[in-house]
Amino acid sequence: MIRPYIYGGIALALITVGVWLYLKGGSDNQQATDLNNASDYIEGTKDAQKSTTDLPSDDGQLIEWLLRSWD
Repeated sequence: MIRPYIYGGIALALITVGVWLYLKGGSDNQQATDLNNASDYIEGTKDAQKSTTDLPSDDGQLIEWLLRSWD
């Protein structure tokens, strides 16, 4: 008479552990993705800080810079 309850409890425990492992894997995957995105952002920021431009420093020469020849 108690045997079905024991089997049900074991099945419920197995399902609970399975769902927990599934959610834990999703969380770990999201953390890895976030870490990769943060590394890419930091690397991109460093690249942007090292970049140079030929834009003029003041607005007076900006029109001339925009109208320059592209050859």
